[in-house]
Amino acid sequence: MDETNMLKMVAHLEEMGEYDKAIKYLDEILQDNHTSYHALFLKFRVNKKRGFIDRVMLAKALNEAKAQDASSDVMAVIEEEMKEISNMKSNEDILEKIRKIERLIDGAKSDGEKAAAIEAKRRLDDKKYEEISDDLIEYRISTEDMWHKKLFMALCRKHNCKPYRYYRQKHTTVMVKISKSYLDNVLWKEYLEYSKQLTSLIHEITGEIISKIYKYEEETVIMGEIGYGE
Repeated sequence: MDETNMLKMVAHLEEMGEYDKAIKYLDEILQDNHTSYHALFLKFRVNKKRGFIDRVMLAKALNEAKAQDASSDVMAVIEEEMKEISNMKSNEDILEKIRKIERLIDGAKSDGEKAAAIEAKRRLDDKKYEEISDDLIEYRISTEDMWHKKLFMALCRKHNCKPYRYYRQKHTTVMVKISKSYLDNVLWKEYLEYSKQLTSLIHEITGEIISKIYKYEEETVIMGEIGYGE
């Protein structure tokens, strides 16, 4: 069976959901002609339906199609697929950054966090700070947003402090009873350090989402007074 008929058979098998058989035919084609952009693209598409995204194979199919002056219709199909995969990668990057935020808030034990915990314990053991059992003071902490609130609450619980909020207080407010020395020298310093990482991740995600909607432009500022009621 020649390549054209084998490709037709692959398309039929793909439509029938016979992906394993389709891959076998495509491997035979590529064994004889490893530059067949039709076979490369179809193998990418079949594997995609099987749950495997092979970006390298798609890129190779596109390069071979360009090198062999493929028709505009073929180029359009491959380029559209490339665009979709690129958007998927962008979405995956955003999701991974969100997962980083969640890991940060959940108190995942990174090497840096372990080192910080060891250092905090050493300082306490050296009695550079007052004991945790000192008189507790009720503090009201106003966080920037719900992400920062979750972060602060996670750190409170990590240090065996119970965060809470009174009825009708803002949802970004956190109340905590803790000694002044422990808040100033341990908890708050740790919160500020993690807060920088959290803010950076949030800005990255926001920027990527906005750039997918519309290209960023500087805000337009108009000089003069506001004419209310005009």
